[in-house]
Amino acid sequence: MSTGRLILSFPDPLSGGALERLLSTLEAAGFIGDPIRPGAGEFMTGNRFLQLVTFMGCSPFLRLEPSGADDSDFCHVRIRGPYADPRFVRGTNTRPPRCPNCRRRVEEWQPLAERWEATRDAAHHCPACGSETPFTGLEWRQNAGIGRLFIEVTQVFPGEAVPVPALMELLATTGGPWNYFYVQG
Repeated sequence: MSTGRLILSFPDPLSGGALERLLSTLEAAGFIGDPIRPGAGEFMTGNRFLQLVTFMGCSPFLRLEPSGADDSDFCHVRIRGPYADPRFVRGTNTRPPRCPNCRRRVEEWQPLAERWEATRDAAHHCPACGSETPFTGLEWRQNAGIGRLFIEVTQVFPGEAVPVPALMELLATTGGPWNYFYVQG
């Protein structure tokens, strides 16, 4: 059962950061714990994880350990990348982005996304304000993102887990500011 993921990434889709520096920073801060499978980029949550991510709602249910050897339906952390080229990460919850200039919704975003994924060269021509925005410059409002390096917190509903300012400040020491978004499916 996949409920969703909280995903953290650099706002600049071309930034990749240094993976070893990121891992050592997350481990030292207690955000990540032991690897689930060595070399797979998946980690148990660390001893300070719950101080670095706030869970919203009246009674969120959170399993931090697997119930068996093949169990992956528990909250853990995945590190994806850095990839050579930016990746567009979206889910079933992804809604149309907005033009960064006039805030109009970009309703026909899927063909634009397909073109960008095929060529890495796509732009939106806004009929409302006349601006041209590269696909990577559209505003996804925390329901999709583009990047080369991602931190995924698994098995959380969109909006349920929120990184605290201390985590965002910590991540900024690894190569610049980060942002976050949620995907489902």
